[in-house]
This record gives sequence, structure tokens and C-alpha cells, in this order.
Amino acid sequence: YCSRNSLAGNMDAKPLNTKKEARENKVPTTKVDTKLLSFTMFKKGMAVADIAMERKLTANTIESHLAYYVGLGEIDLDQMVPVSKQQLILDAVKIHGSLSHKTLIENLPSTVSYGEIKMVLSAQKDNFNAVP
Repeated sequence: YCSRNSLAGNMDAKPLNTKKEARENKVPTTKVDTKLLSFTMFKKGMAVADIAMERKLTANTIESHLAYYVGLGEIDLDQMVPVSKQQLILDAVKIHGSLSHKTLIENLPSTVSYGEIKMVLSAQKDNFNAVP
């Protein structure tokens, strides 16, 4: 267009492709294992609420992180969930199944949290997945 119309080009004024440059110049960062960080803080004696506050996450998120370690056997379930609540949750699972946490929470006392359900299910996952 410029040569046909005897115009001077101004391509030097065009801004560089900053998105492409940013991608090319990006320094790879190491990802932090967020579950491991929560677990480490818990093992140092911090309470779930304190970990949540320090990490600026919800207590439910921290409980989910710790449920993973309950499932691995790294944290004793009895330390996290009273035995009486464990039994309530297991009884509800027998009736309603373990697939819907929402159904379980709706059919359990309000004192039982999602985190407690996740921990009990995580501790029992091999029992639920076993083929009869």
C-alpha cells in the first residue's frame, strides 16, 4: 500500500509484541506444593485456623490439604476428627454413599464439617474402592 501510494512506511514506530517477549523472557518458577506446606505447618504444631490465617486460605482448604495426608496415613484420623463424628459420617455413607459430599453434609448434624467428611472418606478410601 505504501509503495503503491508513494508513502513512507513507519514500521519502526510499531510497538513490539510484548506478550510474545514476556513469554520468551519469563523465568521459570518452581511451584510450591501447597498441600505439603500446610502439612509441614500442621506438623510444627499449628492449628488449622492458624495455618489458614497465615496462608490467607480458608480453613476448609487447609482441611482438604490435610485430608490428603490422612489418606496417606501421615496424619492420624483420630487426631483430626472425633471418633463419634467419624461414626456418624460412616453411618451416613452406608445410607447415602460416598460420592456426594453435599448429600452427606445435608444428612449430618450441622456440627460436622466438609473437612471432617473429606478426612474420614480419605482415611477409608481403600475400603470404599474395594470390589466385593
